[in-house]
Amino acid sequence: MNRQLLHGLAATDQLVIIVPLLIPLFNMLIIKLGRHMPGMRDMLTLLLAGLLWFDLCMLMDFLLHSGVSPTQHIPLFPGLVLAFKATPLGLYTAGVIAALWGAVSLYLSSYIQPSHHRDSGDIYYPLLLWVSATMGIALSDNLLTLFLFSLLAMGTGARPISLPSNTSHAIVKNYSLAAVILSAIFLLPVMIWLMLQGDGSHFGIDHFDSNGMIDTNNQAIAVSLMLFLLISGLVIAPFLPLYHLLTRKIVTIQLFLPFSALTAGLIALLKAVIYIFGLDYLQHISAPNLPYFSWSSLISCFIILLFSVMALREERLLQRLGKLTVIQLAMFMLAICLFTINGVIIALLQLVAAGTALAVLFFATGVYSTALPTSVKIVDMAGIGRRHPWILAAFTLASLSLAGLPLTIGFMVKYTLLSLLFKQQLIPAALVLATATLLNGLSLLQIIIELSLPNTQQLPLFCKVPLIMRSVTILMALILLAMVGEFGYLSLWLEHLMVNL
Repeated sequence: MNRQLLHGLAATDQLVIIVPLLIPLFNMLIIKLGRHMPGMRDMLTLLLAGLLWFDLCMLMDFLLHSGVSPTQHIPLFPGLVLAFKATPLGLYTAGVIAALWGAVSLYLSSYIQPSHHRDSGDIYYPLLLWVSATMGIALSDNLLTLFLFSLLAMGTGARPISLPSNTSHAIVKNYSLAAVILSAIFLLPVMIWLMLQGDGSHFGIDHFDSNGMIDTNNQAIAVSLMLFLLISGLVIAPFLPLYHLLTRKIVTIQLFLPFSALTAGLIALLKAVIYIFGLDYLQHISAPNLPYFSWSSLISCFIILLFSVMALREERLLQRLGKLTVIQLAMFMLAICLFTINGVIIALLQLVAAGTALAVLFFATGVYSTALPTSVKIVDMAGIGRRHPWILAAFTLASLSLAGLPLTIGFMVKYTLLSLLFKQQLIPAALVLATATLLNGLSLLQIIIELSLPNTQQLPLFCKVPLIMRSVTILMALILLAMVGEFGYLSLWLEHLMVNL
């Protein structure tokens, strides 16, 4: 697929824009048909993940060189249209998700082998539905499309994950149901309010505008309330069941669905802030003389500080990593709620930096889980990291980046965010972020020390860890290391992208 072909598709039926949504769904069919041929199934899954990422890269290349944004409209009912459009912001977020899907798929092909569930789609189907829904969020071009795919992303856990553990399947089912219902309750008033604006067509017909879709003569208090409901529906709704899940005995893969739903909600929030309310308008009414939006950053700071303390006190490895993940997502939200282009750029940098680091940590935890029960305490893991020194090195590198220590990509993102907070005179938020950095560093340092200590007790034997699991973990760590040298280029590239949101 070259640029001329993309130009031809964009100029004719423009079907190319919905290809990223269809590839994961097509993968579901392959998994169903190839349930008796796991090797072929895994190979085709990886090929489709690579095709998705390649398609998004070619779309980005076409968009940047031609200035033409492919669009696709799918009428549902009179006045209700699903609208998709390729924008730099949407293609970037979709590209990050596609790359992570490829890594997760490659890892899963070996991770689920010992559980004898290689013929089951219970693990793959929710993942593929979430990828397709997130593509829809990233490429959405009106309110109806954004909200429908957001609800779909939150409902990807409808099928229970079929892995041996002490976690009841009902927990994952109930999580999805609770997230969807709570989100719909919060988002419905926002839909109604936006339908009442202007000619009443914002919900299903009007397309997104980088300057916002609402009347700038609206009262700031009303807009503040709508933004609160939007944050509640896209962020708080999937967060509440997630907190309940973190208290359970879980395995690595069972954390994916809740965090994926929360990530999709944050991407949807980013698009809503830019294309529904407008950055300039939000920044204007959040000025010191009209501080109606100070609460949005306070929510993020409260979550960051609270979970930093909880993570330091958490005794179990997987649950501690889960709480550290919540902190990274709260940082993403904090950057969004600055309502500036620089804040959006930091959020996009945080998405790729934290996403890669967390992937390494959870992949490494999956390697260690072959010898340890999921409920094991960190203090009982002394010396187990020495069984796989390269995995320990990858875990250490990702931990340093997640904690924000110097000479890592995580430090560069946090330093940029801190600089922006000081520039906007948000000193309390900057102090919270600095404090959380210290606490997170201590949380991760304890894990590293325990893993690398000489073993003082007889440790359980590892099951044979597949080479693919170890290779993917180390490869992701190398990518994380390479990002340090490319941080400046990536920042400048994102600044160039944000010129045409």
